[in-house]
Amino acid sequence: MNSAQSSEKWAPRKKISRPLQPGNRLPRNGLAGRSHQRVSKSREGHGSRTRFPYVMQCCTLLGLAFMEKGQPGIAAIWYERALRTPGNDPESMLALRYDLGVAQETAGELDAALKSFSQVYAMNIDYRDVAERIAALQKPTR
Repeated sequence: MNSAQSSEKWAPRKKISRPLQPGNRLPRNGLAGRSHQRVSKSREGHGSRTRFPYVMQCCTLLGLAFMEKGQPGIAAIWYERALRTPGNDPESMLALRYDLGVAQETAGELDAALKSFSQVYAMNIDYRDVAERIAALQKPTR
C-alpha cells in the first residue's frame, strides 16, 4: 500500500449530521422558536409514512424550552404530545406527567395540574415532591 492509498483510507469521512442535533442544543440557549422549527423540519424530513423515532424527546425538549421562555401553557401542550407517543417506558411517563403538572400549575390550570399530579401519585407516592404539590393544590383558597 503506497502513501497515497494510505492517506485516502484514513482521510476524514464526510460528517453525517443528525437532524435532531441542532434542535437539541437550541432550547438550552433560550431559542425555543428556532428549536421548534428545527424539530418540525426534522420530523417532516422523515416523511409521513415513516415513524419518527425521537418524537417523545423532541416534544419534551420543546416543553422545557417553552417553560424557560415563560410560556407554560404551550409547554403543557408539548408535554401532552410527548405522553401520547407510543412506546414510552413507565419511568418516562411518570416524569412527563409530573412535568405536565408543573406546567399546568404554572399556567394557572390548577384542576388539570391536580389531576396530573394525582396520576403521578397513583403510580409512585414517593415521586419527587408530588405529595406536597397535591396537598398545596387541595388547600382551600382564602
